[in-house]
Amino acid sequence: MKIEKLFKGASLGEEFTYQQIQQLTGVRMDERGKQFMRTALKRLKMPYETKHGVGIQLVSPGSAMRIITHSVVKIDRTVKRADKTVRQVSQRTYKDLDPAEQRVVDLTSAQLGGIIAFTKSASQLFKKEIPKVSTV
Repeated sequence: MKIEKLFKGASLGEEFTYQQIQQLTGVRMDERGKQFMRTALKRLKMPYETKHGVGIQLVSPGSAMRIITHSVVKIDRTVKRADKTVRQVSQRTYKDLDPAEQRVVDLTSAQLGGIIAFTKSASQLFKKEIPKVSTV
């Protein structure tokens, strides 16, 4: 794949505009082309940061914490949606479930609660400015 070859030779922190990617690979950077790009980056296990409407920047020491924070926040949102669904379903059906199913619902709620607590603390940790250590 042309896009994969482009990113394979790229260095850390390198920025690409969608227009550059389109010119270098010949792949139109519409929604379909951007999905090809995301798939190529995922295959190469190359984290990146999106520059909305402009392009992408490959992981660099300066963007590492933003990329990690974004991933943790995304997990947090997904788990909160799952927790909300479990609560809504259990409110309507919990008393009609057999004891084994009730235990599964209880366990699932507890696990989701633990993940939510972790992602909240991790988000706060990652959002803090990390002091730079002098190398002198």
